[in-house]
This record gives sequence, structure tokens and C-alpha cells, in this order.
Amino acid sequence: RGMPFLGTVSYNAQARQISPDISDFKYGALYADPIPSMGAGIPPSLCMQDMYRHLPEELSLWYDENGRGQTDVHVQICISFQKSMFCVTNAAIAGTMPHPLDTEDPDQKAANLAYAESWSGRLMGCQRGALLAAD
Repeated sequence: RGMPFLGTVSYNAQARQISPDISDFKYGALYADPIPSMGAGIPPSLCMQDMYRHLPEELSLWYDENGRGQTDVHVQICISFQKSMFCVTNAAIAGTMPHPLDTEDPDQKAANLAYAESWSGRLMGCQRGALLAAD
């Protein structure tokens, strides 16, 4: 896909269209860091609808045989999507560590720990706040 889905708003972090202040932008665990990924952000609900429209027959059959079939296929797609985002988040954190994860150097281990703790704080900060309705 080269274009964002209708109804979505996409920002280009490399063009400084978003604030560098992380607290200004909290949509999901990864926020909108200026890491060039060539992707357009999309809310999970729109992603589920699109995934359902383009669901391969083989996967559709799998969803039919597992869970409650087509009754909750959107929910099952969302669960699959969230699991994959968990993997993406872990890969992003591990892949951007300042030092190798298997380092034996105490200073490098301390730097990695500080980096991981900063991610932990970000994740805990968006966990509940992203779900609250704005007044």
C-alpha cells in the first residue's frame, strides 16, 4: 500500500510533522518515533476491517474452525494483530538497544537496562491513557 486508508491521518516524523515531545503523541506503544519505516499509521479497527476484506481463504477457514467462527472474526483478527504488534514492539526495542543484548561489559549492560527502563515507562504510560475518552 502506498497510501493511507481513508479516514486515517498520517504524519511524517522525518519531516518534523509531529512534536519531538513524546507526551504530545501517544497512539500505541511505539508512538511516532522518527525511525524511517515507510509505513502509514492506521487505527486497529480500520486495520481489522481491511484485513477481513483481504483475508485469504485458508486463514478464513482457520478462523471458522477456531473460536466462534465468523461471529467474532473481527475480534480474532484484532487479537492476531495485537500479538503481532507485541512482536514488532519487542523487535523495535531489541533492535534499537544501544549495545548488543548479549554484552558482558557492565557499562553497556547498564546502558541497555536504562534504555529498556525508559521503554517500560513509555509502555506503562500509554497502557490506560490511550483507552480513556477525552472530555
